[in-house]
Amino acid sequence: MLLTSEREKPLSPSSAHEISHDDFRTLIQNQSALIIDARGPEQFAEGHVRGAINVPAGEMEDYAASKLQNVDRSQPIVLYCSSQTCHASEMVYEYLVGQGFTNMRVYSPGWLVLKSARDML
Repeated sequence: MLLTSEREKPLSPSSAHEISHDDFRTLIQNQSALIIDARGPEQFAEGHVRGAINVPAGEMEDYAASKLQNVDRSQPIVLYCSSQTCHASEMVYEYLVGQGFTNMRVYSPGWLVLKSARDML
């Protein structure tokens, strides 16, 4: 299963929370998850996954307050940043866990891989 359902135990920060490329592609095609790009606004403006919102790690409190205030805390969410060596998506993940979000995954290969996946842009 891609993400937890309402009947399953929600994810915790200690759970394995990565998502595969194929599962991420399916969520984008089905528009069944909120996609969060944790890179900076300039990088986001240069390109991002179709339907993604920008919640940059360096400004996550300000962005999250305005962009996520009406989002159901159990809604499926996938986060990504630049690459496996970038930890911005993990920072936003941890912040959102603290805000009560429970159903999240991180796509760790990030934009480095996504930018060539034309069907996801």
